[in-house]
Amino acid sequence: MANRSFKSVNAIQQGVIIFACKATLGAGSAVTLANGMGASASYSGAVLTVTMDDKYNALLGFSVAPVVAGGGRALASADDSEINTTGVVALTFDGALGEADAFSLVFVLKNSSVTP
Repeated sequence: MANRSFKSVNAIQQGVIIFACKATLGAGSAVTLANGMGASASYSGAVLTVTMDDKYNALLGFSVAPVVAGGGRALASADDSEINTTGVVALTFDGALGEADAFSLVFVLKNSSVTP
């Protein structure tokens, strides 16, 4: 775990980290993360891959609220099988997103400095 200045979170479990940001798709499927300090993202074939700068023991939960062009919504499922080795969470959407689509992301993570 990197030396970051985490703020306290009231949680039943020890070492809970909340990571939240807004993602926007740009030209050529480029992804911009606003307030996404500590992560980067890429998009291809209805899959948004979020790579955390740090590894975490587990993805405890997530929320994705995409708003696609025209006011529609898309659902997503998460594959967190690499969160503790590479820091990657892959979100697969139920349909392709387009340029300028935006969505908020919230990940609830288990800090890697805490025993799982």
